[in-house]
Amino acid sequence: MKKFILERKNQICHGSDQELFSNLVNVYKRFRYYQASLNLEVFLRFIEMFPDLIVNILLSYAMLNHEVSDFLHTYRDRFGKIILDSGTWTLNKAKDSAIKLITLDNYQCYLMRYGHLYDFYINFDSNFTEAGAEENQYNQMVLEDAGLHPVPVVHDIYGPEIDQYIKAGYKRIALGSSQIHTQRDMAHVMRRLDGTGIKIHTLGKSGFNLLGYFLIDSSDSAMWAREGGYGYLCWLNPNRKGDDKTDRVYLEEFLSVSNSHKYSYFSYEFKEDFDNYLLNTFNLKYYDFFYKDNEGKSNAYNKMIVNMYYYVKLEEEINKMHQKIRSLQEGVAGS
Repeated sequence: MKKFILERKNQICHGSDQELFSNLVNVYKRFRYYQASLNLEVFLRFIEMFPDLIVNILLSYAMLNHEVSDFLHTYRDRFGKIILDSGTWTLNKAKDSAIKLITLDNYQCYLMRYGHLYDFYINFDSNFTEAGAEENQYNQMVLEDAGLHPVPVVHDIYGPEIDQYIKAGYKRIALGSSQIHTQRDMAHVMRRLDGTGIKIHTLGKSGFNLLGYFLIDSSDSAMWAREGGYGYLCWLNPNRKGDDKTDRVYLEEFLSVSNSHKYSYFSYEFKEDFDNYLLNTFNLKYYDFFYKDNEGKSNAYNKMIVNMYYYVKLEEEINKMHQKIRSLQEGVAGS
């Protein structure tokens, strides 16, 4: 799969064909990017500013609060798909007392009552290690025996898990493996699943290089919030050549001795274009990202809006790339 795509990347048509592919994406859109752990205030601000853009949402069982009813009921017709993560990332990483509530039994009880409100939900994969398949599959069976249909999670892409899920007839699997870092890793997974028709959801992946060049069904990430927390704004820079036009611009709001920031705001080659993008798209200027507004609300939300917009637009770009790949595959198959 990787070889096929890399050999043909430079053959993919551009220019006049962009409108054609945009229309195809609207009809055959398949890839979905889920904004993970989205909070209600950011969501409402976003849809007020961009009512025509479709947002997909992932909620985490570990972080459910009073806002969940608003997402599942009050504003359900204002966004696309919604899925549920079991919260086991928090279970494995957090240290506060709240993790005591993140149990298989509690998750099962929640799914029994509310699982039907989600487009799909993830297994309680409590063991993140490469040797955790037996424990995670036990949790899968417990939930299935209760009449539920969780999506199984693969944590070892080189072990027998994938083959076991293929043999069991699952229609969708999630990739939670920490082994996936490069295109080579993803290509290994795609080869193993080739021809099975199984849909793939990647947990916590957000980069174009992994998501754009492989026909993955969906992914999720909370980078809409984290990027701003790290001091970055992301955008699709039309001046960039190639398929991935992402630039991460460091706002230089923190004192830093590091020179690792690839694009820093005040020395950024495309600063004028970037400023125009912020003004024309969001009606924001540089200092709007640092101070509280007239209502006393933190302008950190402005960073979240800008980065969330980027990821919604990245979803569109990934769909365009997927449609080009499909068109190339159909052309090869028909020749």
